[in-house]
Amino acid sequence: MEELLPDATPESAAVLRNTIAIAAHTASRFKIHIFSLSDRANMLLSPSMTFDIEGEVTCLSLDPWHGLVAAVWRGGKPLLVRNALTGEAPGLEEIDLDAGKPPPPGKIFPRITSLMLRCFTPV
Repeated sequence: MEELLPDATPESAAVLRNTIAIAAHTASRFKIHIFSLSDRANMLLSPSMTFDIEGEVTCLSLDPWHGLVAAVWRGGKPLLVRNALTGEAPGLEEIDLDAGKPPPPGKIFPRITSLMLRCFTPV
């Protein structure tokens, strides 16, 4: 792991088929790294994308319908970030989950409700 994420501490990971997402942080910020399993027999990973994250990644998921979905805590507020991982959109779409405002229509996906509950429910 050290050679894939030098000077970073992995916090959470998700796997879907040949794609692996790892949320890791350095002393100053979180990043989400996307890897492709290029050689299954030898477990060789190839980096494919990296996203800089403002805030703390509390958990992440890889979903066949939505791609990468991550819960982020920023400035005392929850939000989701997503990327379809198709290569068409280079950045992350942010979905504001501020409890005082309903999300825009079509922005909250039924399949990620459990991710939201896992990541933002106080223990």
